[in-house]
Formats: sequence, structure tokens, C-alpha cells
Amino acid sequence: MTTTESELQVFIKLPKHLKQVAVCLALGCTNQEIGFSVGLSNETVRAYKNRLYEAVGIHGSLKLAVFIVRHPQIEKMLRESL
Repeated sequence: MTTTESELQVFIKLPKHLKQVAVCLALGCTNQEIGFSVGLSNETVRAYKNRLYEAVGIHGSLKLAVFIVRHPQIEKMLRESL
């Protein structure tokens, strides 16, 4: 699947914690697992996920994870930015 420049730009502009949450979501982590690995409370993880959904225009952890893994450039960029 081809990644557009605008899709890449959305992820490039994300703050580091949002990128970390996006990578964890793509790996299938739960909110609790994300919070533990990134050092955030469950409430903060939920808030970050909502910010991610808004930024990308995708709502739902599974849909966002599928989007990330179907766009190898985005997945690679997110992993390298951590």
C-alpha cells in the first residue's frame, strides 16, 4: 500500500509520547500495557489515543493499528523515532 506525503506528515508531526502509543497500538498492546511501557496512567493513555484518532481521522485501536501496519513507511518512521 502506498503512503501519501500527507499521511506521513501527520505522523511526523506527532509528539514523541503519541508516537510511542501508536507503536504500542500497532503491536496490539492494551491500555494497561501501553501505560506500563511508556510510563503513563490509563487515563493519559486513553487521552493520547483520542488525540491520535483525531490527528489521523481514524477511530478505534484496531483500525489505527491496521492502518499503521499496512503503511510500512509509517510503521518504520514511528519505530525509528522512538
